[in-house]
Amino acid sequence: MEQYIEFPVENVVLRGVLHRPEKRAGSGSAPAIVLCHGFCGTKVGLHRIFVKAARTFAQAGYAVLRFDFSGCGDSDGEHGETTLERQVREARRAVETVAALPGIDPKRITLLGLSQGGCVAALAAPSLPFLEQVVLWAPVARPWNDITGLLGRELTERALRNGWADFGGYAIGRTYLESLRKPDPVEAIRHVPVPLLVIHGTGDQEITWENTCKYHVSRKVAGLGHLTNTILVTGADHTFSSHEWEQLVFSQTLSWLQGESRREHGDCEAPRCAVVL
Repeated sequence: MEQYIEFPVENVVLRGVLHRPEKRAGSGSAPAIVLCHGFCGTKVGLHRIFVKAARTFAQAGYAVLRFDFSGCGDSDGEHGETTLERQVREARRAVETVAALPGIDPKRITLLGLSQGGCVAALAAPSLPFLEQVVLWAPVARPWNDITGLLGRELTERALRNGWADFGGYAIGRTYLESLRKPDPVEAIRHVPVPLLVIHGTGDQEITWENTCKYHVSRKVAGLGHLTNTILVTGADHTFSSHEWEQLVFSQTLSWLQGESRREHGDCEAPRCAVVL
């Protein structure tokens, strides 16, 4: 079942779609996944990746929320007024909203983000102590360098000078750019002692796969290597834009989520390591 959902965050209303799994007798409350889209994105995603992911996960028994950050998609607000810190607060509120819904197990919630949404998820996770797991797809690791690299020097300087600049119809505000300077998602994820899965394509020309290595090394140094899995998808681009790559990401994510759940309940043991597919 898919249903429209909206929830307030500060002075705006965010909107999304909640996918619920089919009810099964004796199944109890469902685990949930909250999806965070990327830079200038929406809850649909390029090649409908979030729609397809949500439906895949719902068929496997998960409730899934995909929502639009403020200034994106169907949500209130203007894109030129957003900041990275604001998106972190919105992601936090999305998780809290899902945790409070009937039929959801509040102790079995996964936060999943793609690209800048991965950065947001990493930054939000330390303030969500009840999260069960975190999943990052092609995550931004250095917000200022990664995003201004996408925008280009000329547009970045114009936005900083004039207060905003046009990027394919999206207003990129000076305040947003300035908000990218200090946050460090790689440092933040060191303080989240729950299982982490990072998936990245080796052919990503927008946010290179070395970002995933930063997350992996950071966790290992923090003593969380045993809770960290990294998967590199050979040749895949930034949004896994082929049917094969997409299905591989979905299946690997789902397999990992289900495996972590079994390990949590002591049903199996499996090594956690970097894998190249």
